[in-house]
Amino acid sequence: MMDIRAQAKAGRGAAEVIQDLDSIVTSMLLKFKQMTVSQATPEGLRPRKIIYYRDGVGEGQFGEVIN
Repeated sequence: MMDIRAQAKAGRGAAEVIQDLDSIVTSMLLKFKQMTVSQATPEGLRPRKIIYYRDGVGEGQFGEVIN
């Protein structure tokens, strides 16, 4: 599963933050739940782990990325 969205370009020297991350994660979790509904799991499952891949995190962004 994946979600691709265009992001507005950050200004010079601005931190690049993923826009609408909360709605992206919510959407993906709902899709996962729908895909795992079965007779044995009528409510669907929750993922055991969620992994985010992020390229090029500067030292000043570590705290924000972790949050």
